[in-house]
Amino acid sequence: MPIGKRIPIARPVFDQADLESVTYPLKSGWVAQGPWVKRFEQAVASFCGTEFAVAVSNCTAALHLGLIALGVQ
Repeated sequence: MPIGKRIPIARPVFDQADLESVTYPLKSGWVAQGPWVKRFEQAVASFCGTEFAVAVSNCTAALHLGLIALGVQ
């Protein structure tokens, strides 16, 4: 089926502030580490009501850390 004929499940909506929030770290070169990741980790920790949070690059890494935290060997 041609792409133009598909019915989207969800269409994301981004405003200018969202686009700037994404492009600034990309332009600064701080993508995998640095101040933006630190701010994200602090925001997640605050949201979850915990002292610390760790951002990882993918779900496999997150699951791996979760299993380690639970003591699974």
